[in-house]
Amino acid sequence: MQGPRSRDFLASVVADSGVLLALKFFRFGANRIDETELLISRSGYTGELGYELYAPAEEAAVLWEFLERRGKEFGLLPYGVGAMQSLRIEKAFPLAGPDIDGEQSPFEVGLNRWIDFSKRDFIGRDALLHIQDRGLQERWVGLEVDSPTPAALNDPIYSVADFKTWRETIHTGSEAGAAFDAEEAGYQQIGRVTSSAQGHSVGKLLALGYLSVSHSWPGAKVMVVSGGRPSLATVVNTPFFDPAGNRLRGSITRTLAEGGTNAAPETNTRVTGKKR
Repeated sequence: MQGPRSRDFLASVVADSGVLLALKFFRFGANRIDETELLISRSGYTGELGYELYAPAEEAAVLWEFLERRGKEFGLLPYGVGAMQSLRIEKAFPLAGPDIDGEQSPFEVGLNRWIDFSKRDFIGRDALLHIQDRGLQERWVGLEVDSPTPAALNDPIYSVADFKTWRETIHTGSEAGAAFDAEEAGYQQIGRVTSSAQGHSVGKLLALGYLSVSHSWPGAKVMVVSGGRPSLATVVNTPFFDPAGNRLRGSITRTLAEGGTNAAPETNTRVTGKKR
């Protein structure tokens, strides 16, 4: 259950609203909705104020129908994986698999702030210190892409300078008429896309990916090649949307109600079903 009105809605249907309202980030609390005993956690993967409901599988359908009926006055709507992907990419939440595949350290992904090297010993400490001393070859960055369609996983990223000659046609010699081959000419890609989606909240096509540190600074121009077609992209700071995290904390609710400058065009509460 995600969205600026998720807390208000759930408080109206749970047996103990006090437990719900006291929940802190990533905490669980036992509760009841209608006749279903369940656990509620203040968590989610959308960058919005939200909760996840853990219910017995055999009661999930009945609970879903109850929530749909009671949620109409709150603008409750079901949402799917595509919407969740768009929202989590806007917040630059990494996804295990495409964004983190086991080859990266916390330094490349920008999660090193969670490492406490003041601890004398922990598994991986020496390896992390070695990476820190050696320096990084690439960083996980955000991109705004000048394209109508999202890029695919592992689509290559080239520097603009290299790309100027990458698709040139050879006009003389035995290879006249052939396309210029970047690999044969010695040009190398500088990164790859890990996730991409239309960012409906920001009105831009977004991508996340690993880039060589030489091109990972905000404002750098690069080329994303998707389906053989190049698109200009710009490295930008992440998260793309709500960098202060006001929506995640729920402090946006009052601004939305008052029609303030931070009001989003779409403020419905959303619910998605997931098999556990």
